[in-house]
Amino acid sequence: MSNSRNLYLWLRTFIFRLTGKSLIILCPAGGFILLMLVAPEAQAHPISITWVDAHVTKTKARVTLKITPEDLYLFYNIEPDENNLLKTKDLLDALEKHEAFLLKYFFVLDIQGKRLEGKIIKITPFKIEGQGVPMAEIAGKTATYVLLFDLDEPPEILTFYQNFGGDEMTLPAVMIMSVTQGAFDQTKRVELDKGMPYIIRFSWDGQTPPQVASRESLRDEDVPDIEKAMGISSYSSIYSFIYITDFEVRHEILIPLLTLETWFTIPRKNPDLLEIDEQDAAYVMLSDFFSKHNHIEIDGIVVKPTVQRIDFYGLDFKDFAMQAERRAVRPVTARVGAILSYSTKGAPNKVKVAWDMNNWRVHFMRSVIYAYDQNLKHVFCHPTPNFEWTNPGREPLPPITKITSPAPPPKLSIPIAALAGLPALILIMFIMKAASCKKGHYLTAIFVLGILTAIAWPYGRLEVPDPFAPKPTLSDQDALAIFGSLHKNIYRAFDYRTESDIYDALANSVDGELLADIYLKIHKGLEMQEQGGAVSRVKEVKIIDGKKTTLNKTGNENSYDFGYQCNWTVEGTVEHWGHIHTRVNQYEAIFSVRTRKNAWKITDMQVLNEKRLKFQTRLRKM
Repeated sequence: MSNSRNLYLWLRTFIFRLTGKSLIILCPAGGFILLMLVAPEAQAHPISITWVDAHVTKTKARVTLKITPEDLYLFYNIEPDENNLLKTKDLLDALEKHEAFLLKYFFVLDIQGKRLEGKIIKITPFKIEGQGVPMAEIAGKTATYVLLFDLDEPPEILTFYQNFGGDEMTLPAVMIMSVTQGAFDQTKRVELDKGMPYIIRFSWDGQTPPQVASRESLRDEDVPDIEKAMGISSYSSIYSFIYITDFEVRHEILIPLLTLETWFTIPRKNPDLLEIDEQDAAYVMLSDFFSKHNHIEIDGIVVKPTVQRIDFYGLDFKDFAMQAERRAVRPVTARVGAILSYSTKGAPNKVKVAWDMNNWRVHFMRSVIYAYDQNLKHVFCHPTPNFEWTNPGREPLPPITKITSPAPPPKLSIPIAALAGLPALILIMFIMKAASCKKGHYLTAIFVLGILTAIAWPYGRLEVPDPFAPKPTLSDQDALAIFGSLHKNIYRAFDYRTESDIYDALANSVDGELLADIYLKIHKGLEMQEQGGAVSRVKEVKIIDGKKTTLNKTGNENSYDFGYQCNWTVEGTVEHWGHIHTRVNQYEAIFSVRTRKNAWKITDMQVLNEKRLKFQTRLRKM
């Protein structure tokens, strides 16, 4: 393509975008002549423009594309003759070539991102009079192609976009598009640049018209309210959710891949597909990017984030209670979800969030902040790039302490070593009598043995239960109170987030030998596999019934130690992307409760039964 052609195209596009009107630019040998054409919209096109109307039924999508001779002039390097005409034969040849062009570069994708195969069922050529079309009229005539796409089932979502000219084409190509469904009015016409998706959601209840779900095609005032955005209903908006808790500040960002790639491009072999290994290879790059542009201060200290997850989602990912299936995604419809966690080491007093991801495409980010029970909103943009939160007076969680056990029952202390002198004395007396010893020798032997008994009295003692003391008892109510506190403390320990902190808290209620085992059992019970193994926060632990039992292992029958058989439920929640995922599990187990260094401890747990009662997902209310 010649330099004059390139300049021609760029000038027309620039002036059209600036004024909304087209230029007719003639290129005689002597130079350029620019004439402003104030004409009807049908004759005022940017370069290159294709008009597209799609009609969707339950079984088919019928797409009508209108092009001008200008498009063929662009894509096939048709040169005007000496009379400045595009010849009829050249246009008809290019029109035939354009069939394969449209089938290759016009895309219709289903909800899984699979490209639908289309076929051209009708062509209506240009109406040309004479030998050809004058260059001054190349934007004023149209030819029509009708493409048909078969649908296996009534579509929930279809994505339309164009890549006219392929990756080699550097000049702009624009598609003006609208969609109709049944008797409903067409969606608003939108202007789509190359690679820009037009995502339409369909309902087949006969009451709901097709809905546009890509913000590139909407004016700013059409962006849904944040309450609606809670449902992640717009496939090209940026979503931000900030959680402030006792142990972390968490920032979750959901961003279209095309928007993300206005900062950098994720390397991939196929520009139309991002494979799983390419997603994995981009993890470090994405982690660095999100960490760099999301600064958080907690109580005046800048805290570095831990990147918990980076996921890639397709259009069909709509149940945020489930873990997304790892698979290749199409960049034109994919979204990237990043979860960044900032440790607080306790209830924060002040939190400051700074966001600087503005560029030529992204001018603001709406965010929802969940600070304990507070629900707040903030728009991060140039005038308000920061969000600050001050603790309204929430007290920190009380520490988990040991539960003191009662004093041990009284015991008798028997001086075994000292009492052993009595049979020794009798034996010596017998020997001395047999030997006819003098009386003084008897007295000396008694004196020596008395001294030895006095010396041995504090040593070699045996402690035995006092048979005269009342037998210690523990009422069922006392046992329930003791066990209930220990049981509650076990789950409270999982309010902490690091393994060492959890172990330290558990050690106040669980004997050392059982620590590792009970940590693994409780941790596994709190994991939500639907959320990629995320550990849920304990919302409520409720003991349904229980009774004191004999110990599972032999213990001191005169001690206060006891067994407890318990049936209880645990309600845990995981919050992501403005959704609350709640799971309720029920357990039955037998516990051993013993005194250890003047404190009650659970020393054994045998799980008898466990089952899931409920799994529920809901939006957190504003």
